[in-house]
Amino acid sequence: MYSVKYLMIILLSGMLLNSATAQDASRIQAIELIEEGDRHRQVGQWQLAEAAYTNAIETDLSFADAYMKRAALYASQMQSEKAMADYDRAIALNPFSEFMYDKRAKLKMLAMDYTGALEDVNKSISINPNAWEARYHRVEDLIAIGEYEAALSDLDTLQQTGHSDTRSLEQTALIYYLMGDRESATQFADSILQSDFQSAYAYDIKGLISLQNEEYSQAFEYFSKAIKTDPQYAMAYYNRALSHKYLGEHNAAMEDLNTAIKLRQDLTNIHYARALMRKELGDIHGAVDDYSKELNKDEEHIDARYNRAFALKVAGDFTAAMEDAQVLIDMDPTTARHWNIKGNILLVFGDFSDAIDAYSAALARDRTYYPARYNRGLAYLMAYLPKEGCADLQESLDGGYQQAKIPYDQFCREF
Repeated sequence: MYSVKYLMIILLSGMLLNSATAQDASRIQAIELIEEGDRHRQVGQWQLAEAAYTNAIETDLSFADAYMKRAALYASQMQSEKAMADYDRAIALNPFSEFMYDKRAKLKMLAMDYTGALEDVNKSISINPNAWEARYHRVEDLIAIGEYEAALSDLDTLQQTGHSDTRSLEQTALIYYLMGDRESATQFADSILQSDFQSAYAYDIKGLISLQNEEYSQAFEYFSKAIKTDPQYAMAYYNRALSHKYLGEHNAAMEDLNTAIKLRQDLTNIHYARALMRKELGDIHGAVDDYSKELNKDEEHIDARYNRAFALKVAGDFTAAMEDAQVLIDMDPTTARHWNIKGNILLVFGDFSDAIDAYSAALARDRTYYPARYNRGLAYLMAYLPKEGCADLQESLDGGYQQAKIPYDQFCREF
C-alpha cells in the first residue's frame, strides 16, 4: 500500500511533468509562429507579420524573443511607442540579454532620449564587455550628447582590441569636426579616402568642413561624391541641400530635402529644414505641414513651434497661431520673442490693450529686444496713444531698428 504522502508526491510529479510538457509545446508553437512572421516580413506583408508575432506572444506570454520580433517590426514602421512597450516587456522577461538592451537603446536614440539610450547601452556592455557592436552604438550616443572625449576613449578601446575599422575612423573624423578641429577632421577623412575611396561618410565630412569654410561650390562637389558613392545616404542629400541654399539654388535644395525625407523621415530636423525652405519659396501651408511633422517627432522643438506660430499667422489661422504662442510662453516664459509673437497675434485680433501688455512682458524680459518695442509703438498708435507710441518708435530707432523709421516719419514728427 502506498502512503498518502507518496501518492501526493506521484501526483505532484505528474502535474509538474504535464505543465513542463505544455510549456515546451507552447514554446515550440511560438517559435513556429515567429518563423511564419519572419517569412511575411521578408516579403513586406507587415500586417500578416504583426499578426503572426502577436499570436506567438499570446501562445507563450513568457517568450521574450516574440516581443523582440514584434518590437523590431513596430520600430521599422515608425511605431515607436508600441515598439518601446514590447522592448520593455522583453527585457522584463530576460533582463540579462545585452542584445535586447542594445536594441532598445537604438530606439531611444531615434526618439532623442539620449540619456536613456546611454543607460541601456551601458547595461549591454556591463553584461558583455566584449559586445563590440554595443560599444559602437555607445560611441554614437556619446556623440549625440556631446561627450566627445568619452566617445574617443571608446574608439581607442576598439582600436586597441583589434575591432577598429573604417566606421571607427569615420566616427573619429566626425568627432573632431564637431569639436571644431577641422584640421584633424580633414586628416582622418583624407586617411579614410586613401584606403577606401568609396567612403561616402568621409566625403560628407569634407563637405561639412567646406561649408564651414564658406566654400559652397566645393561643399556641393563633396556631397555629390558622397551621394554618388551611396545613393541611399540621406544625410548627404540633407547637407547638399544646405550647399544649394547658400548658392541661392532653392528649388534644387528642395529636391534634395524631398529625397532625404523619402529615404529617412526620422532624421533630426529634416522636416524643420524643409519647412524653412518652403517658407522661403512662399509655400506657407507646406511649411506649416512640415513644422507640424517636426513637432510630432519632438513637441518641445521650440524653433519649430515658434516658426509654425508665425506661419499660421501669415496663413490667417490666428486661433491656431495663438495656441502655439501660448504653448511657447508656457514652455519658456523668459524669452522675449515668445511674448512678442503673442502680441503680434493679439494685434491682428484688434486687442490693442492686450497686445501692449504682451509687448511690455517681452521688454520686461529684454528691454533691448527692439522688435517688441517697435511693435508696442505701433500698438500704442493704433490705440490712439501717440505720445507713448512715438516714444517707443524713437527708442527703436535709437537702438538701430530701422524698420521704425517709416512709421516714425509719418506719425511722430510733431512729437
